[in-house]
Amino acid sequence: MFKQAKQFSVTLLMLVILTLANNGLAHALTYQITVDTSSLYGTTGFLDLQLNPGNLNAPAAQALINGFSTDGTLGAVSLGNSWGNYSGTLPGAVTLVNSALTDYDQAITYGNTLTFNVTFSGAFLTASCSGSCIDSAFILSLFDGNYASLLSNDQLNGSLVTFQLPPGGGETYTNFGSPASVAGVAAVPLPPAFYLFMSGLGLILWVKRGSMPSSTLFRIG
Repeated sequence: MFKQAKQFSVTLLMLVILTLANNGLAHALTYQITVDTSSLYGTTGFLDLQLNPGNLNAPAAQALINGFSTDGTLGAVSLGNSWGNYSGTLPGAVTLVNSALTDYDQAITYGNTLTFNVTFSGAFLTASCSGSCIDSAFILSLFDGNYASLLSNDQLNGSLVTFQLPPGGGETYTNFGSPASVAGVAAVPLPPAFYLFMSGLGLILWVKRGSMPSSTLFRIG
């Protein structure tokens, strides 16, 4: 009876670990975006980042922008043109949440290049849509001092790069300007899921070790 209970515990723990591996460890999506701004060198304008829900039924999504670098000069956040659920200030980490129409807008004097990482996370990665819902969208735009779009061939919104974030994952992006490039970055395990994963694995090894004969545990050679 005790042996059967141990076997059940091992099976249950393995299912938990597999769930964590599928739903926790691999569900942070990181991309590096690089924009060649050399044709704008020395001019001033605005860097604009948006994360917007498609509608009220859109599952929660978050965009973390970090690793920002440019040889240009960042100015102040344009509070009159920024709204919604955001926190932080570039070149530090900035977080956007799609609980509302969210727009982060910051002045910049363009250099030759700018680059940053964006990591998407949230319930949208595994959620199914009940009723009708529209994908959330992350949008990068560059503007001049009069908010005319730059380097973009998007005639509708003037965006440079747009990511669609549908329920259940499977994100896609559209590059609306050749000066911009997008590259995937290897996923890094999320800390809470990683610790749970390692704890579960250690517990399995402990249970398995306890079920082994002592002659096997201490056999050498």
